[in-house]
Amino acid sequence: MPSKSTAADILSGADAAPDRNEASELLFYSVDDILDDNGPHKYAALTWSFIKARKFLQLHLR
Repeated sequence: MPSKSTAADILSGADAAPDRNEASELLFYSVDDILDDNGPHKYAALTWSFIKARKFLQLHLR
């Protein structure tokens, strides 16, 4: 989801998060990159949650 926090802000608090082991990595993308079906993630292995989030954002932000 879009955040007003910077990537550095989020990463600085991630080590102390109680659910820090829930994901193997944290990735930060601009909303424009996420919305663009032909953008930088065109050939990435897309997860179910990424696809659902992209469709939700496309529906509500365009």
